[in-house]
Amino acid sequence: MGRSLVGGVRRPLDSDPRGPCPEGPYPWRSSDCPTDAGKRRTATPAGRERVKHHRTRTERRTGGSPRSRTRLNRGDYVDPTLGRRPFAAWASDWLAGTAHVRPKTYAHYESVLRVHVLPSFADEPVNAIRPADVRRFIAERVAAGAAPGTVRSARKVLRLVLATARAEGAIRSNPL
Repeated sequence: MGRSLVGGVRRPLDSDPRGPCPEGPYPWRSSDCPTDAGKRRTATPAGRERVKHHRTRTERRTGGSPRSRTRLNRGDYVDPTLGRRPFAAWASDWLAGTAHVRPKTYAHYESVLRVHVLPSFADEPVNAIRPADVRRFIAERVAAGAAPGTVRSARKVLRLVLATARAEGAIRSNPL
């Protein structure tokens, strides 16, 4: 029977309540077990097990790569789950938050959003909208014969919705 240093005290390996590592005489810890080296097991909200892989022990202890920690500390971190939300969801959130505007302005924003912006971007994840997509959208509005004021209003509403997504941390910068 082998011995191991577990918790600063030498104990027999079979005294660990979780049992021995399936790969050999190692305590059941992810840093020492060869099958779990560099991995951290977590559960998803749906209850499925997920394994996170880290390149070094330091990454595993601190919760990520130095680049992601730097972005988090600097304020540049972008939440990928928020970025995958469709543009239509962000637009409805933004429109609900415009209660401070006059009723006529609210009706104008809602109309521009419904008629011009949502047909182009409704199902698109907000982090997938690029400056080229915005330029194409504006060119399509002009080619469709929309008045300059209408194009300007559509661009303004698009910019305001994307600014809301940026403020919430879904995108790093507004593509407009």
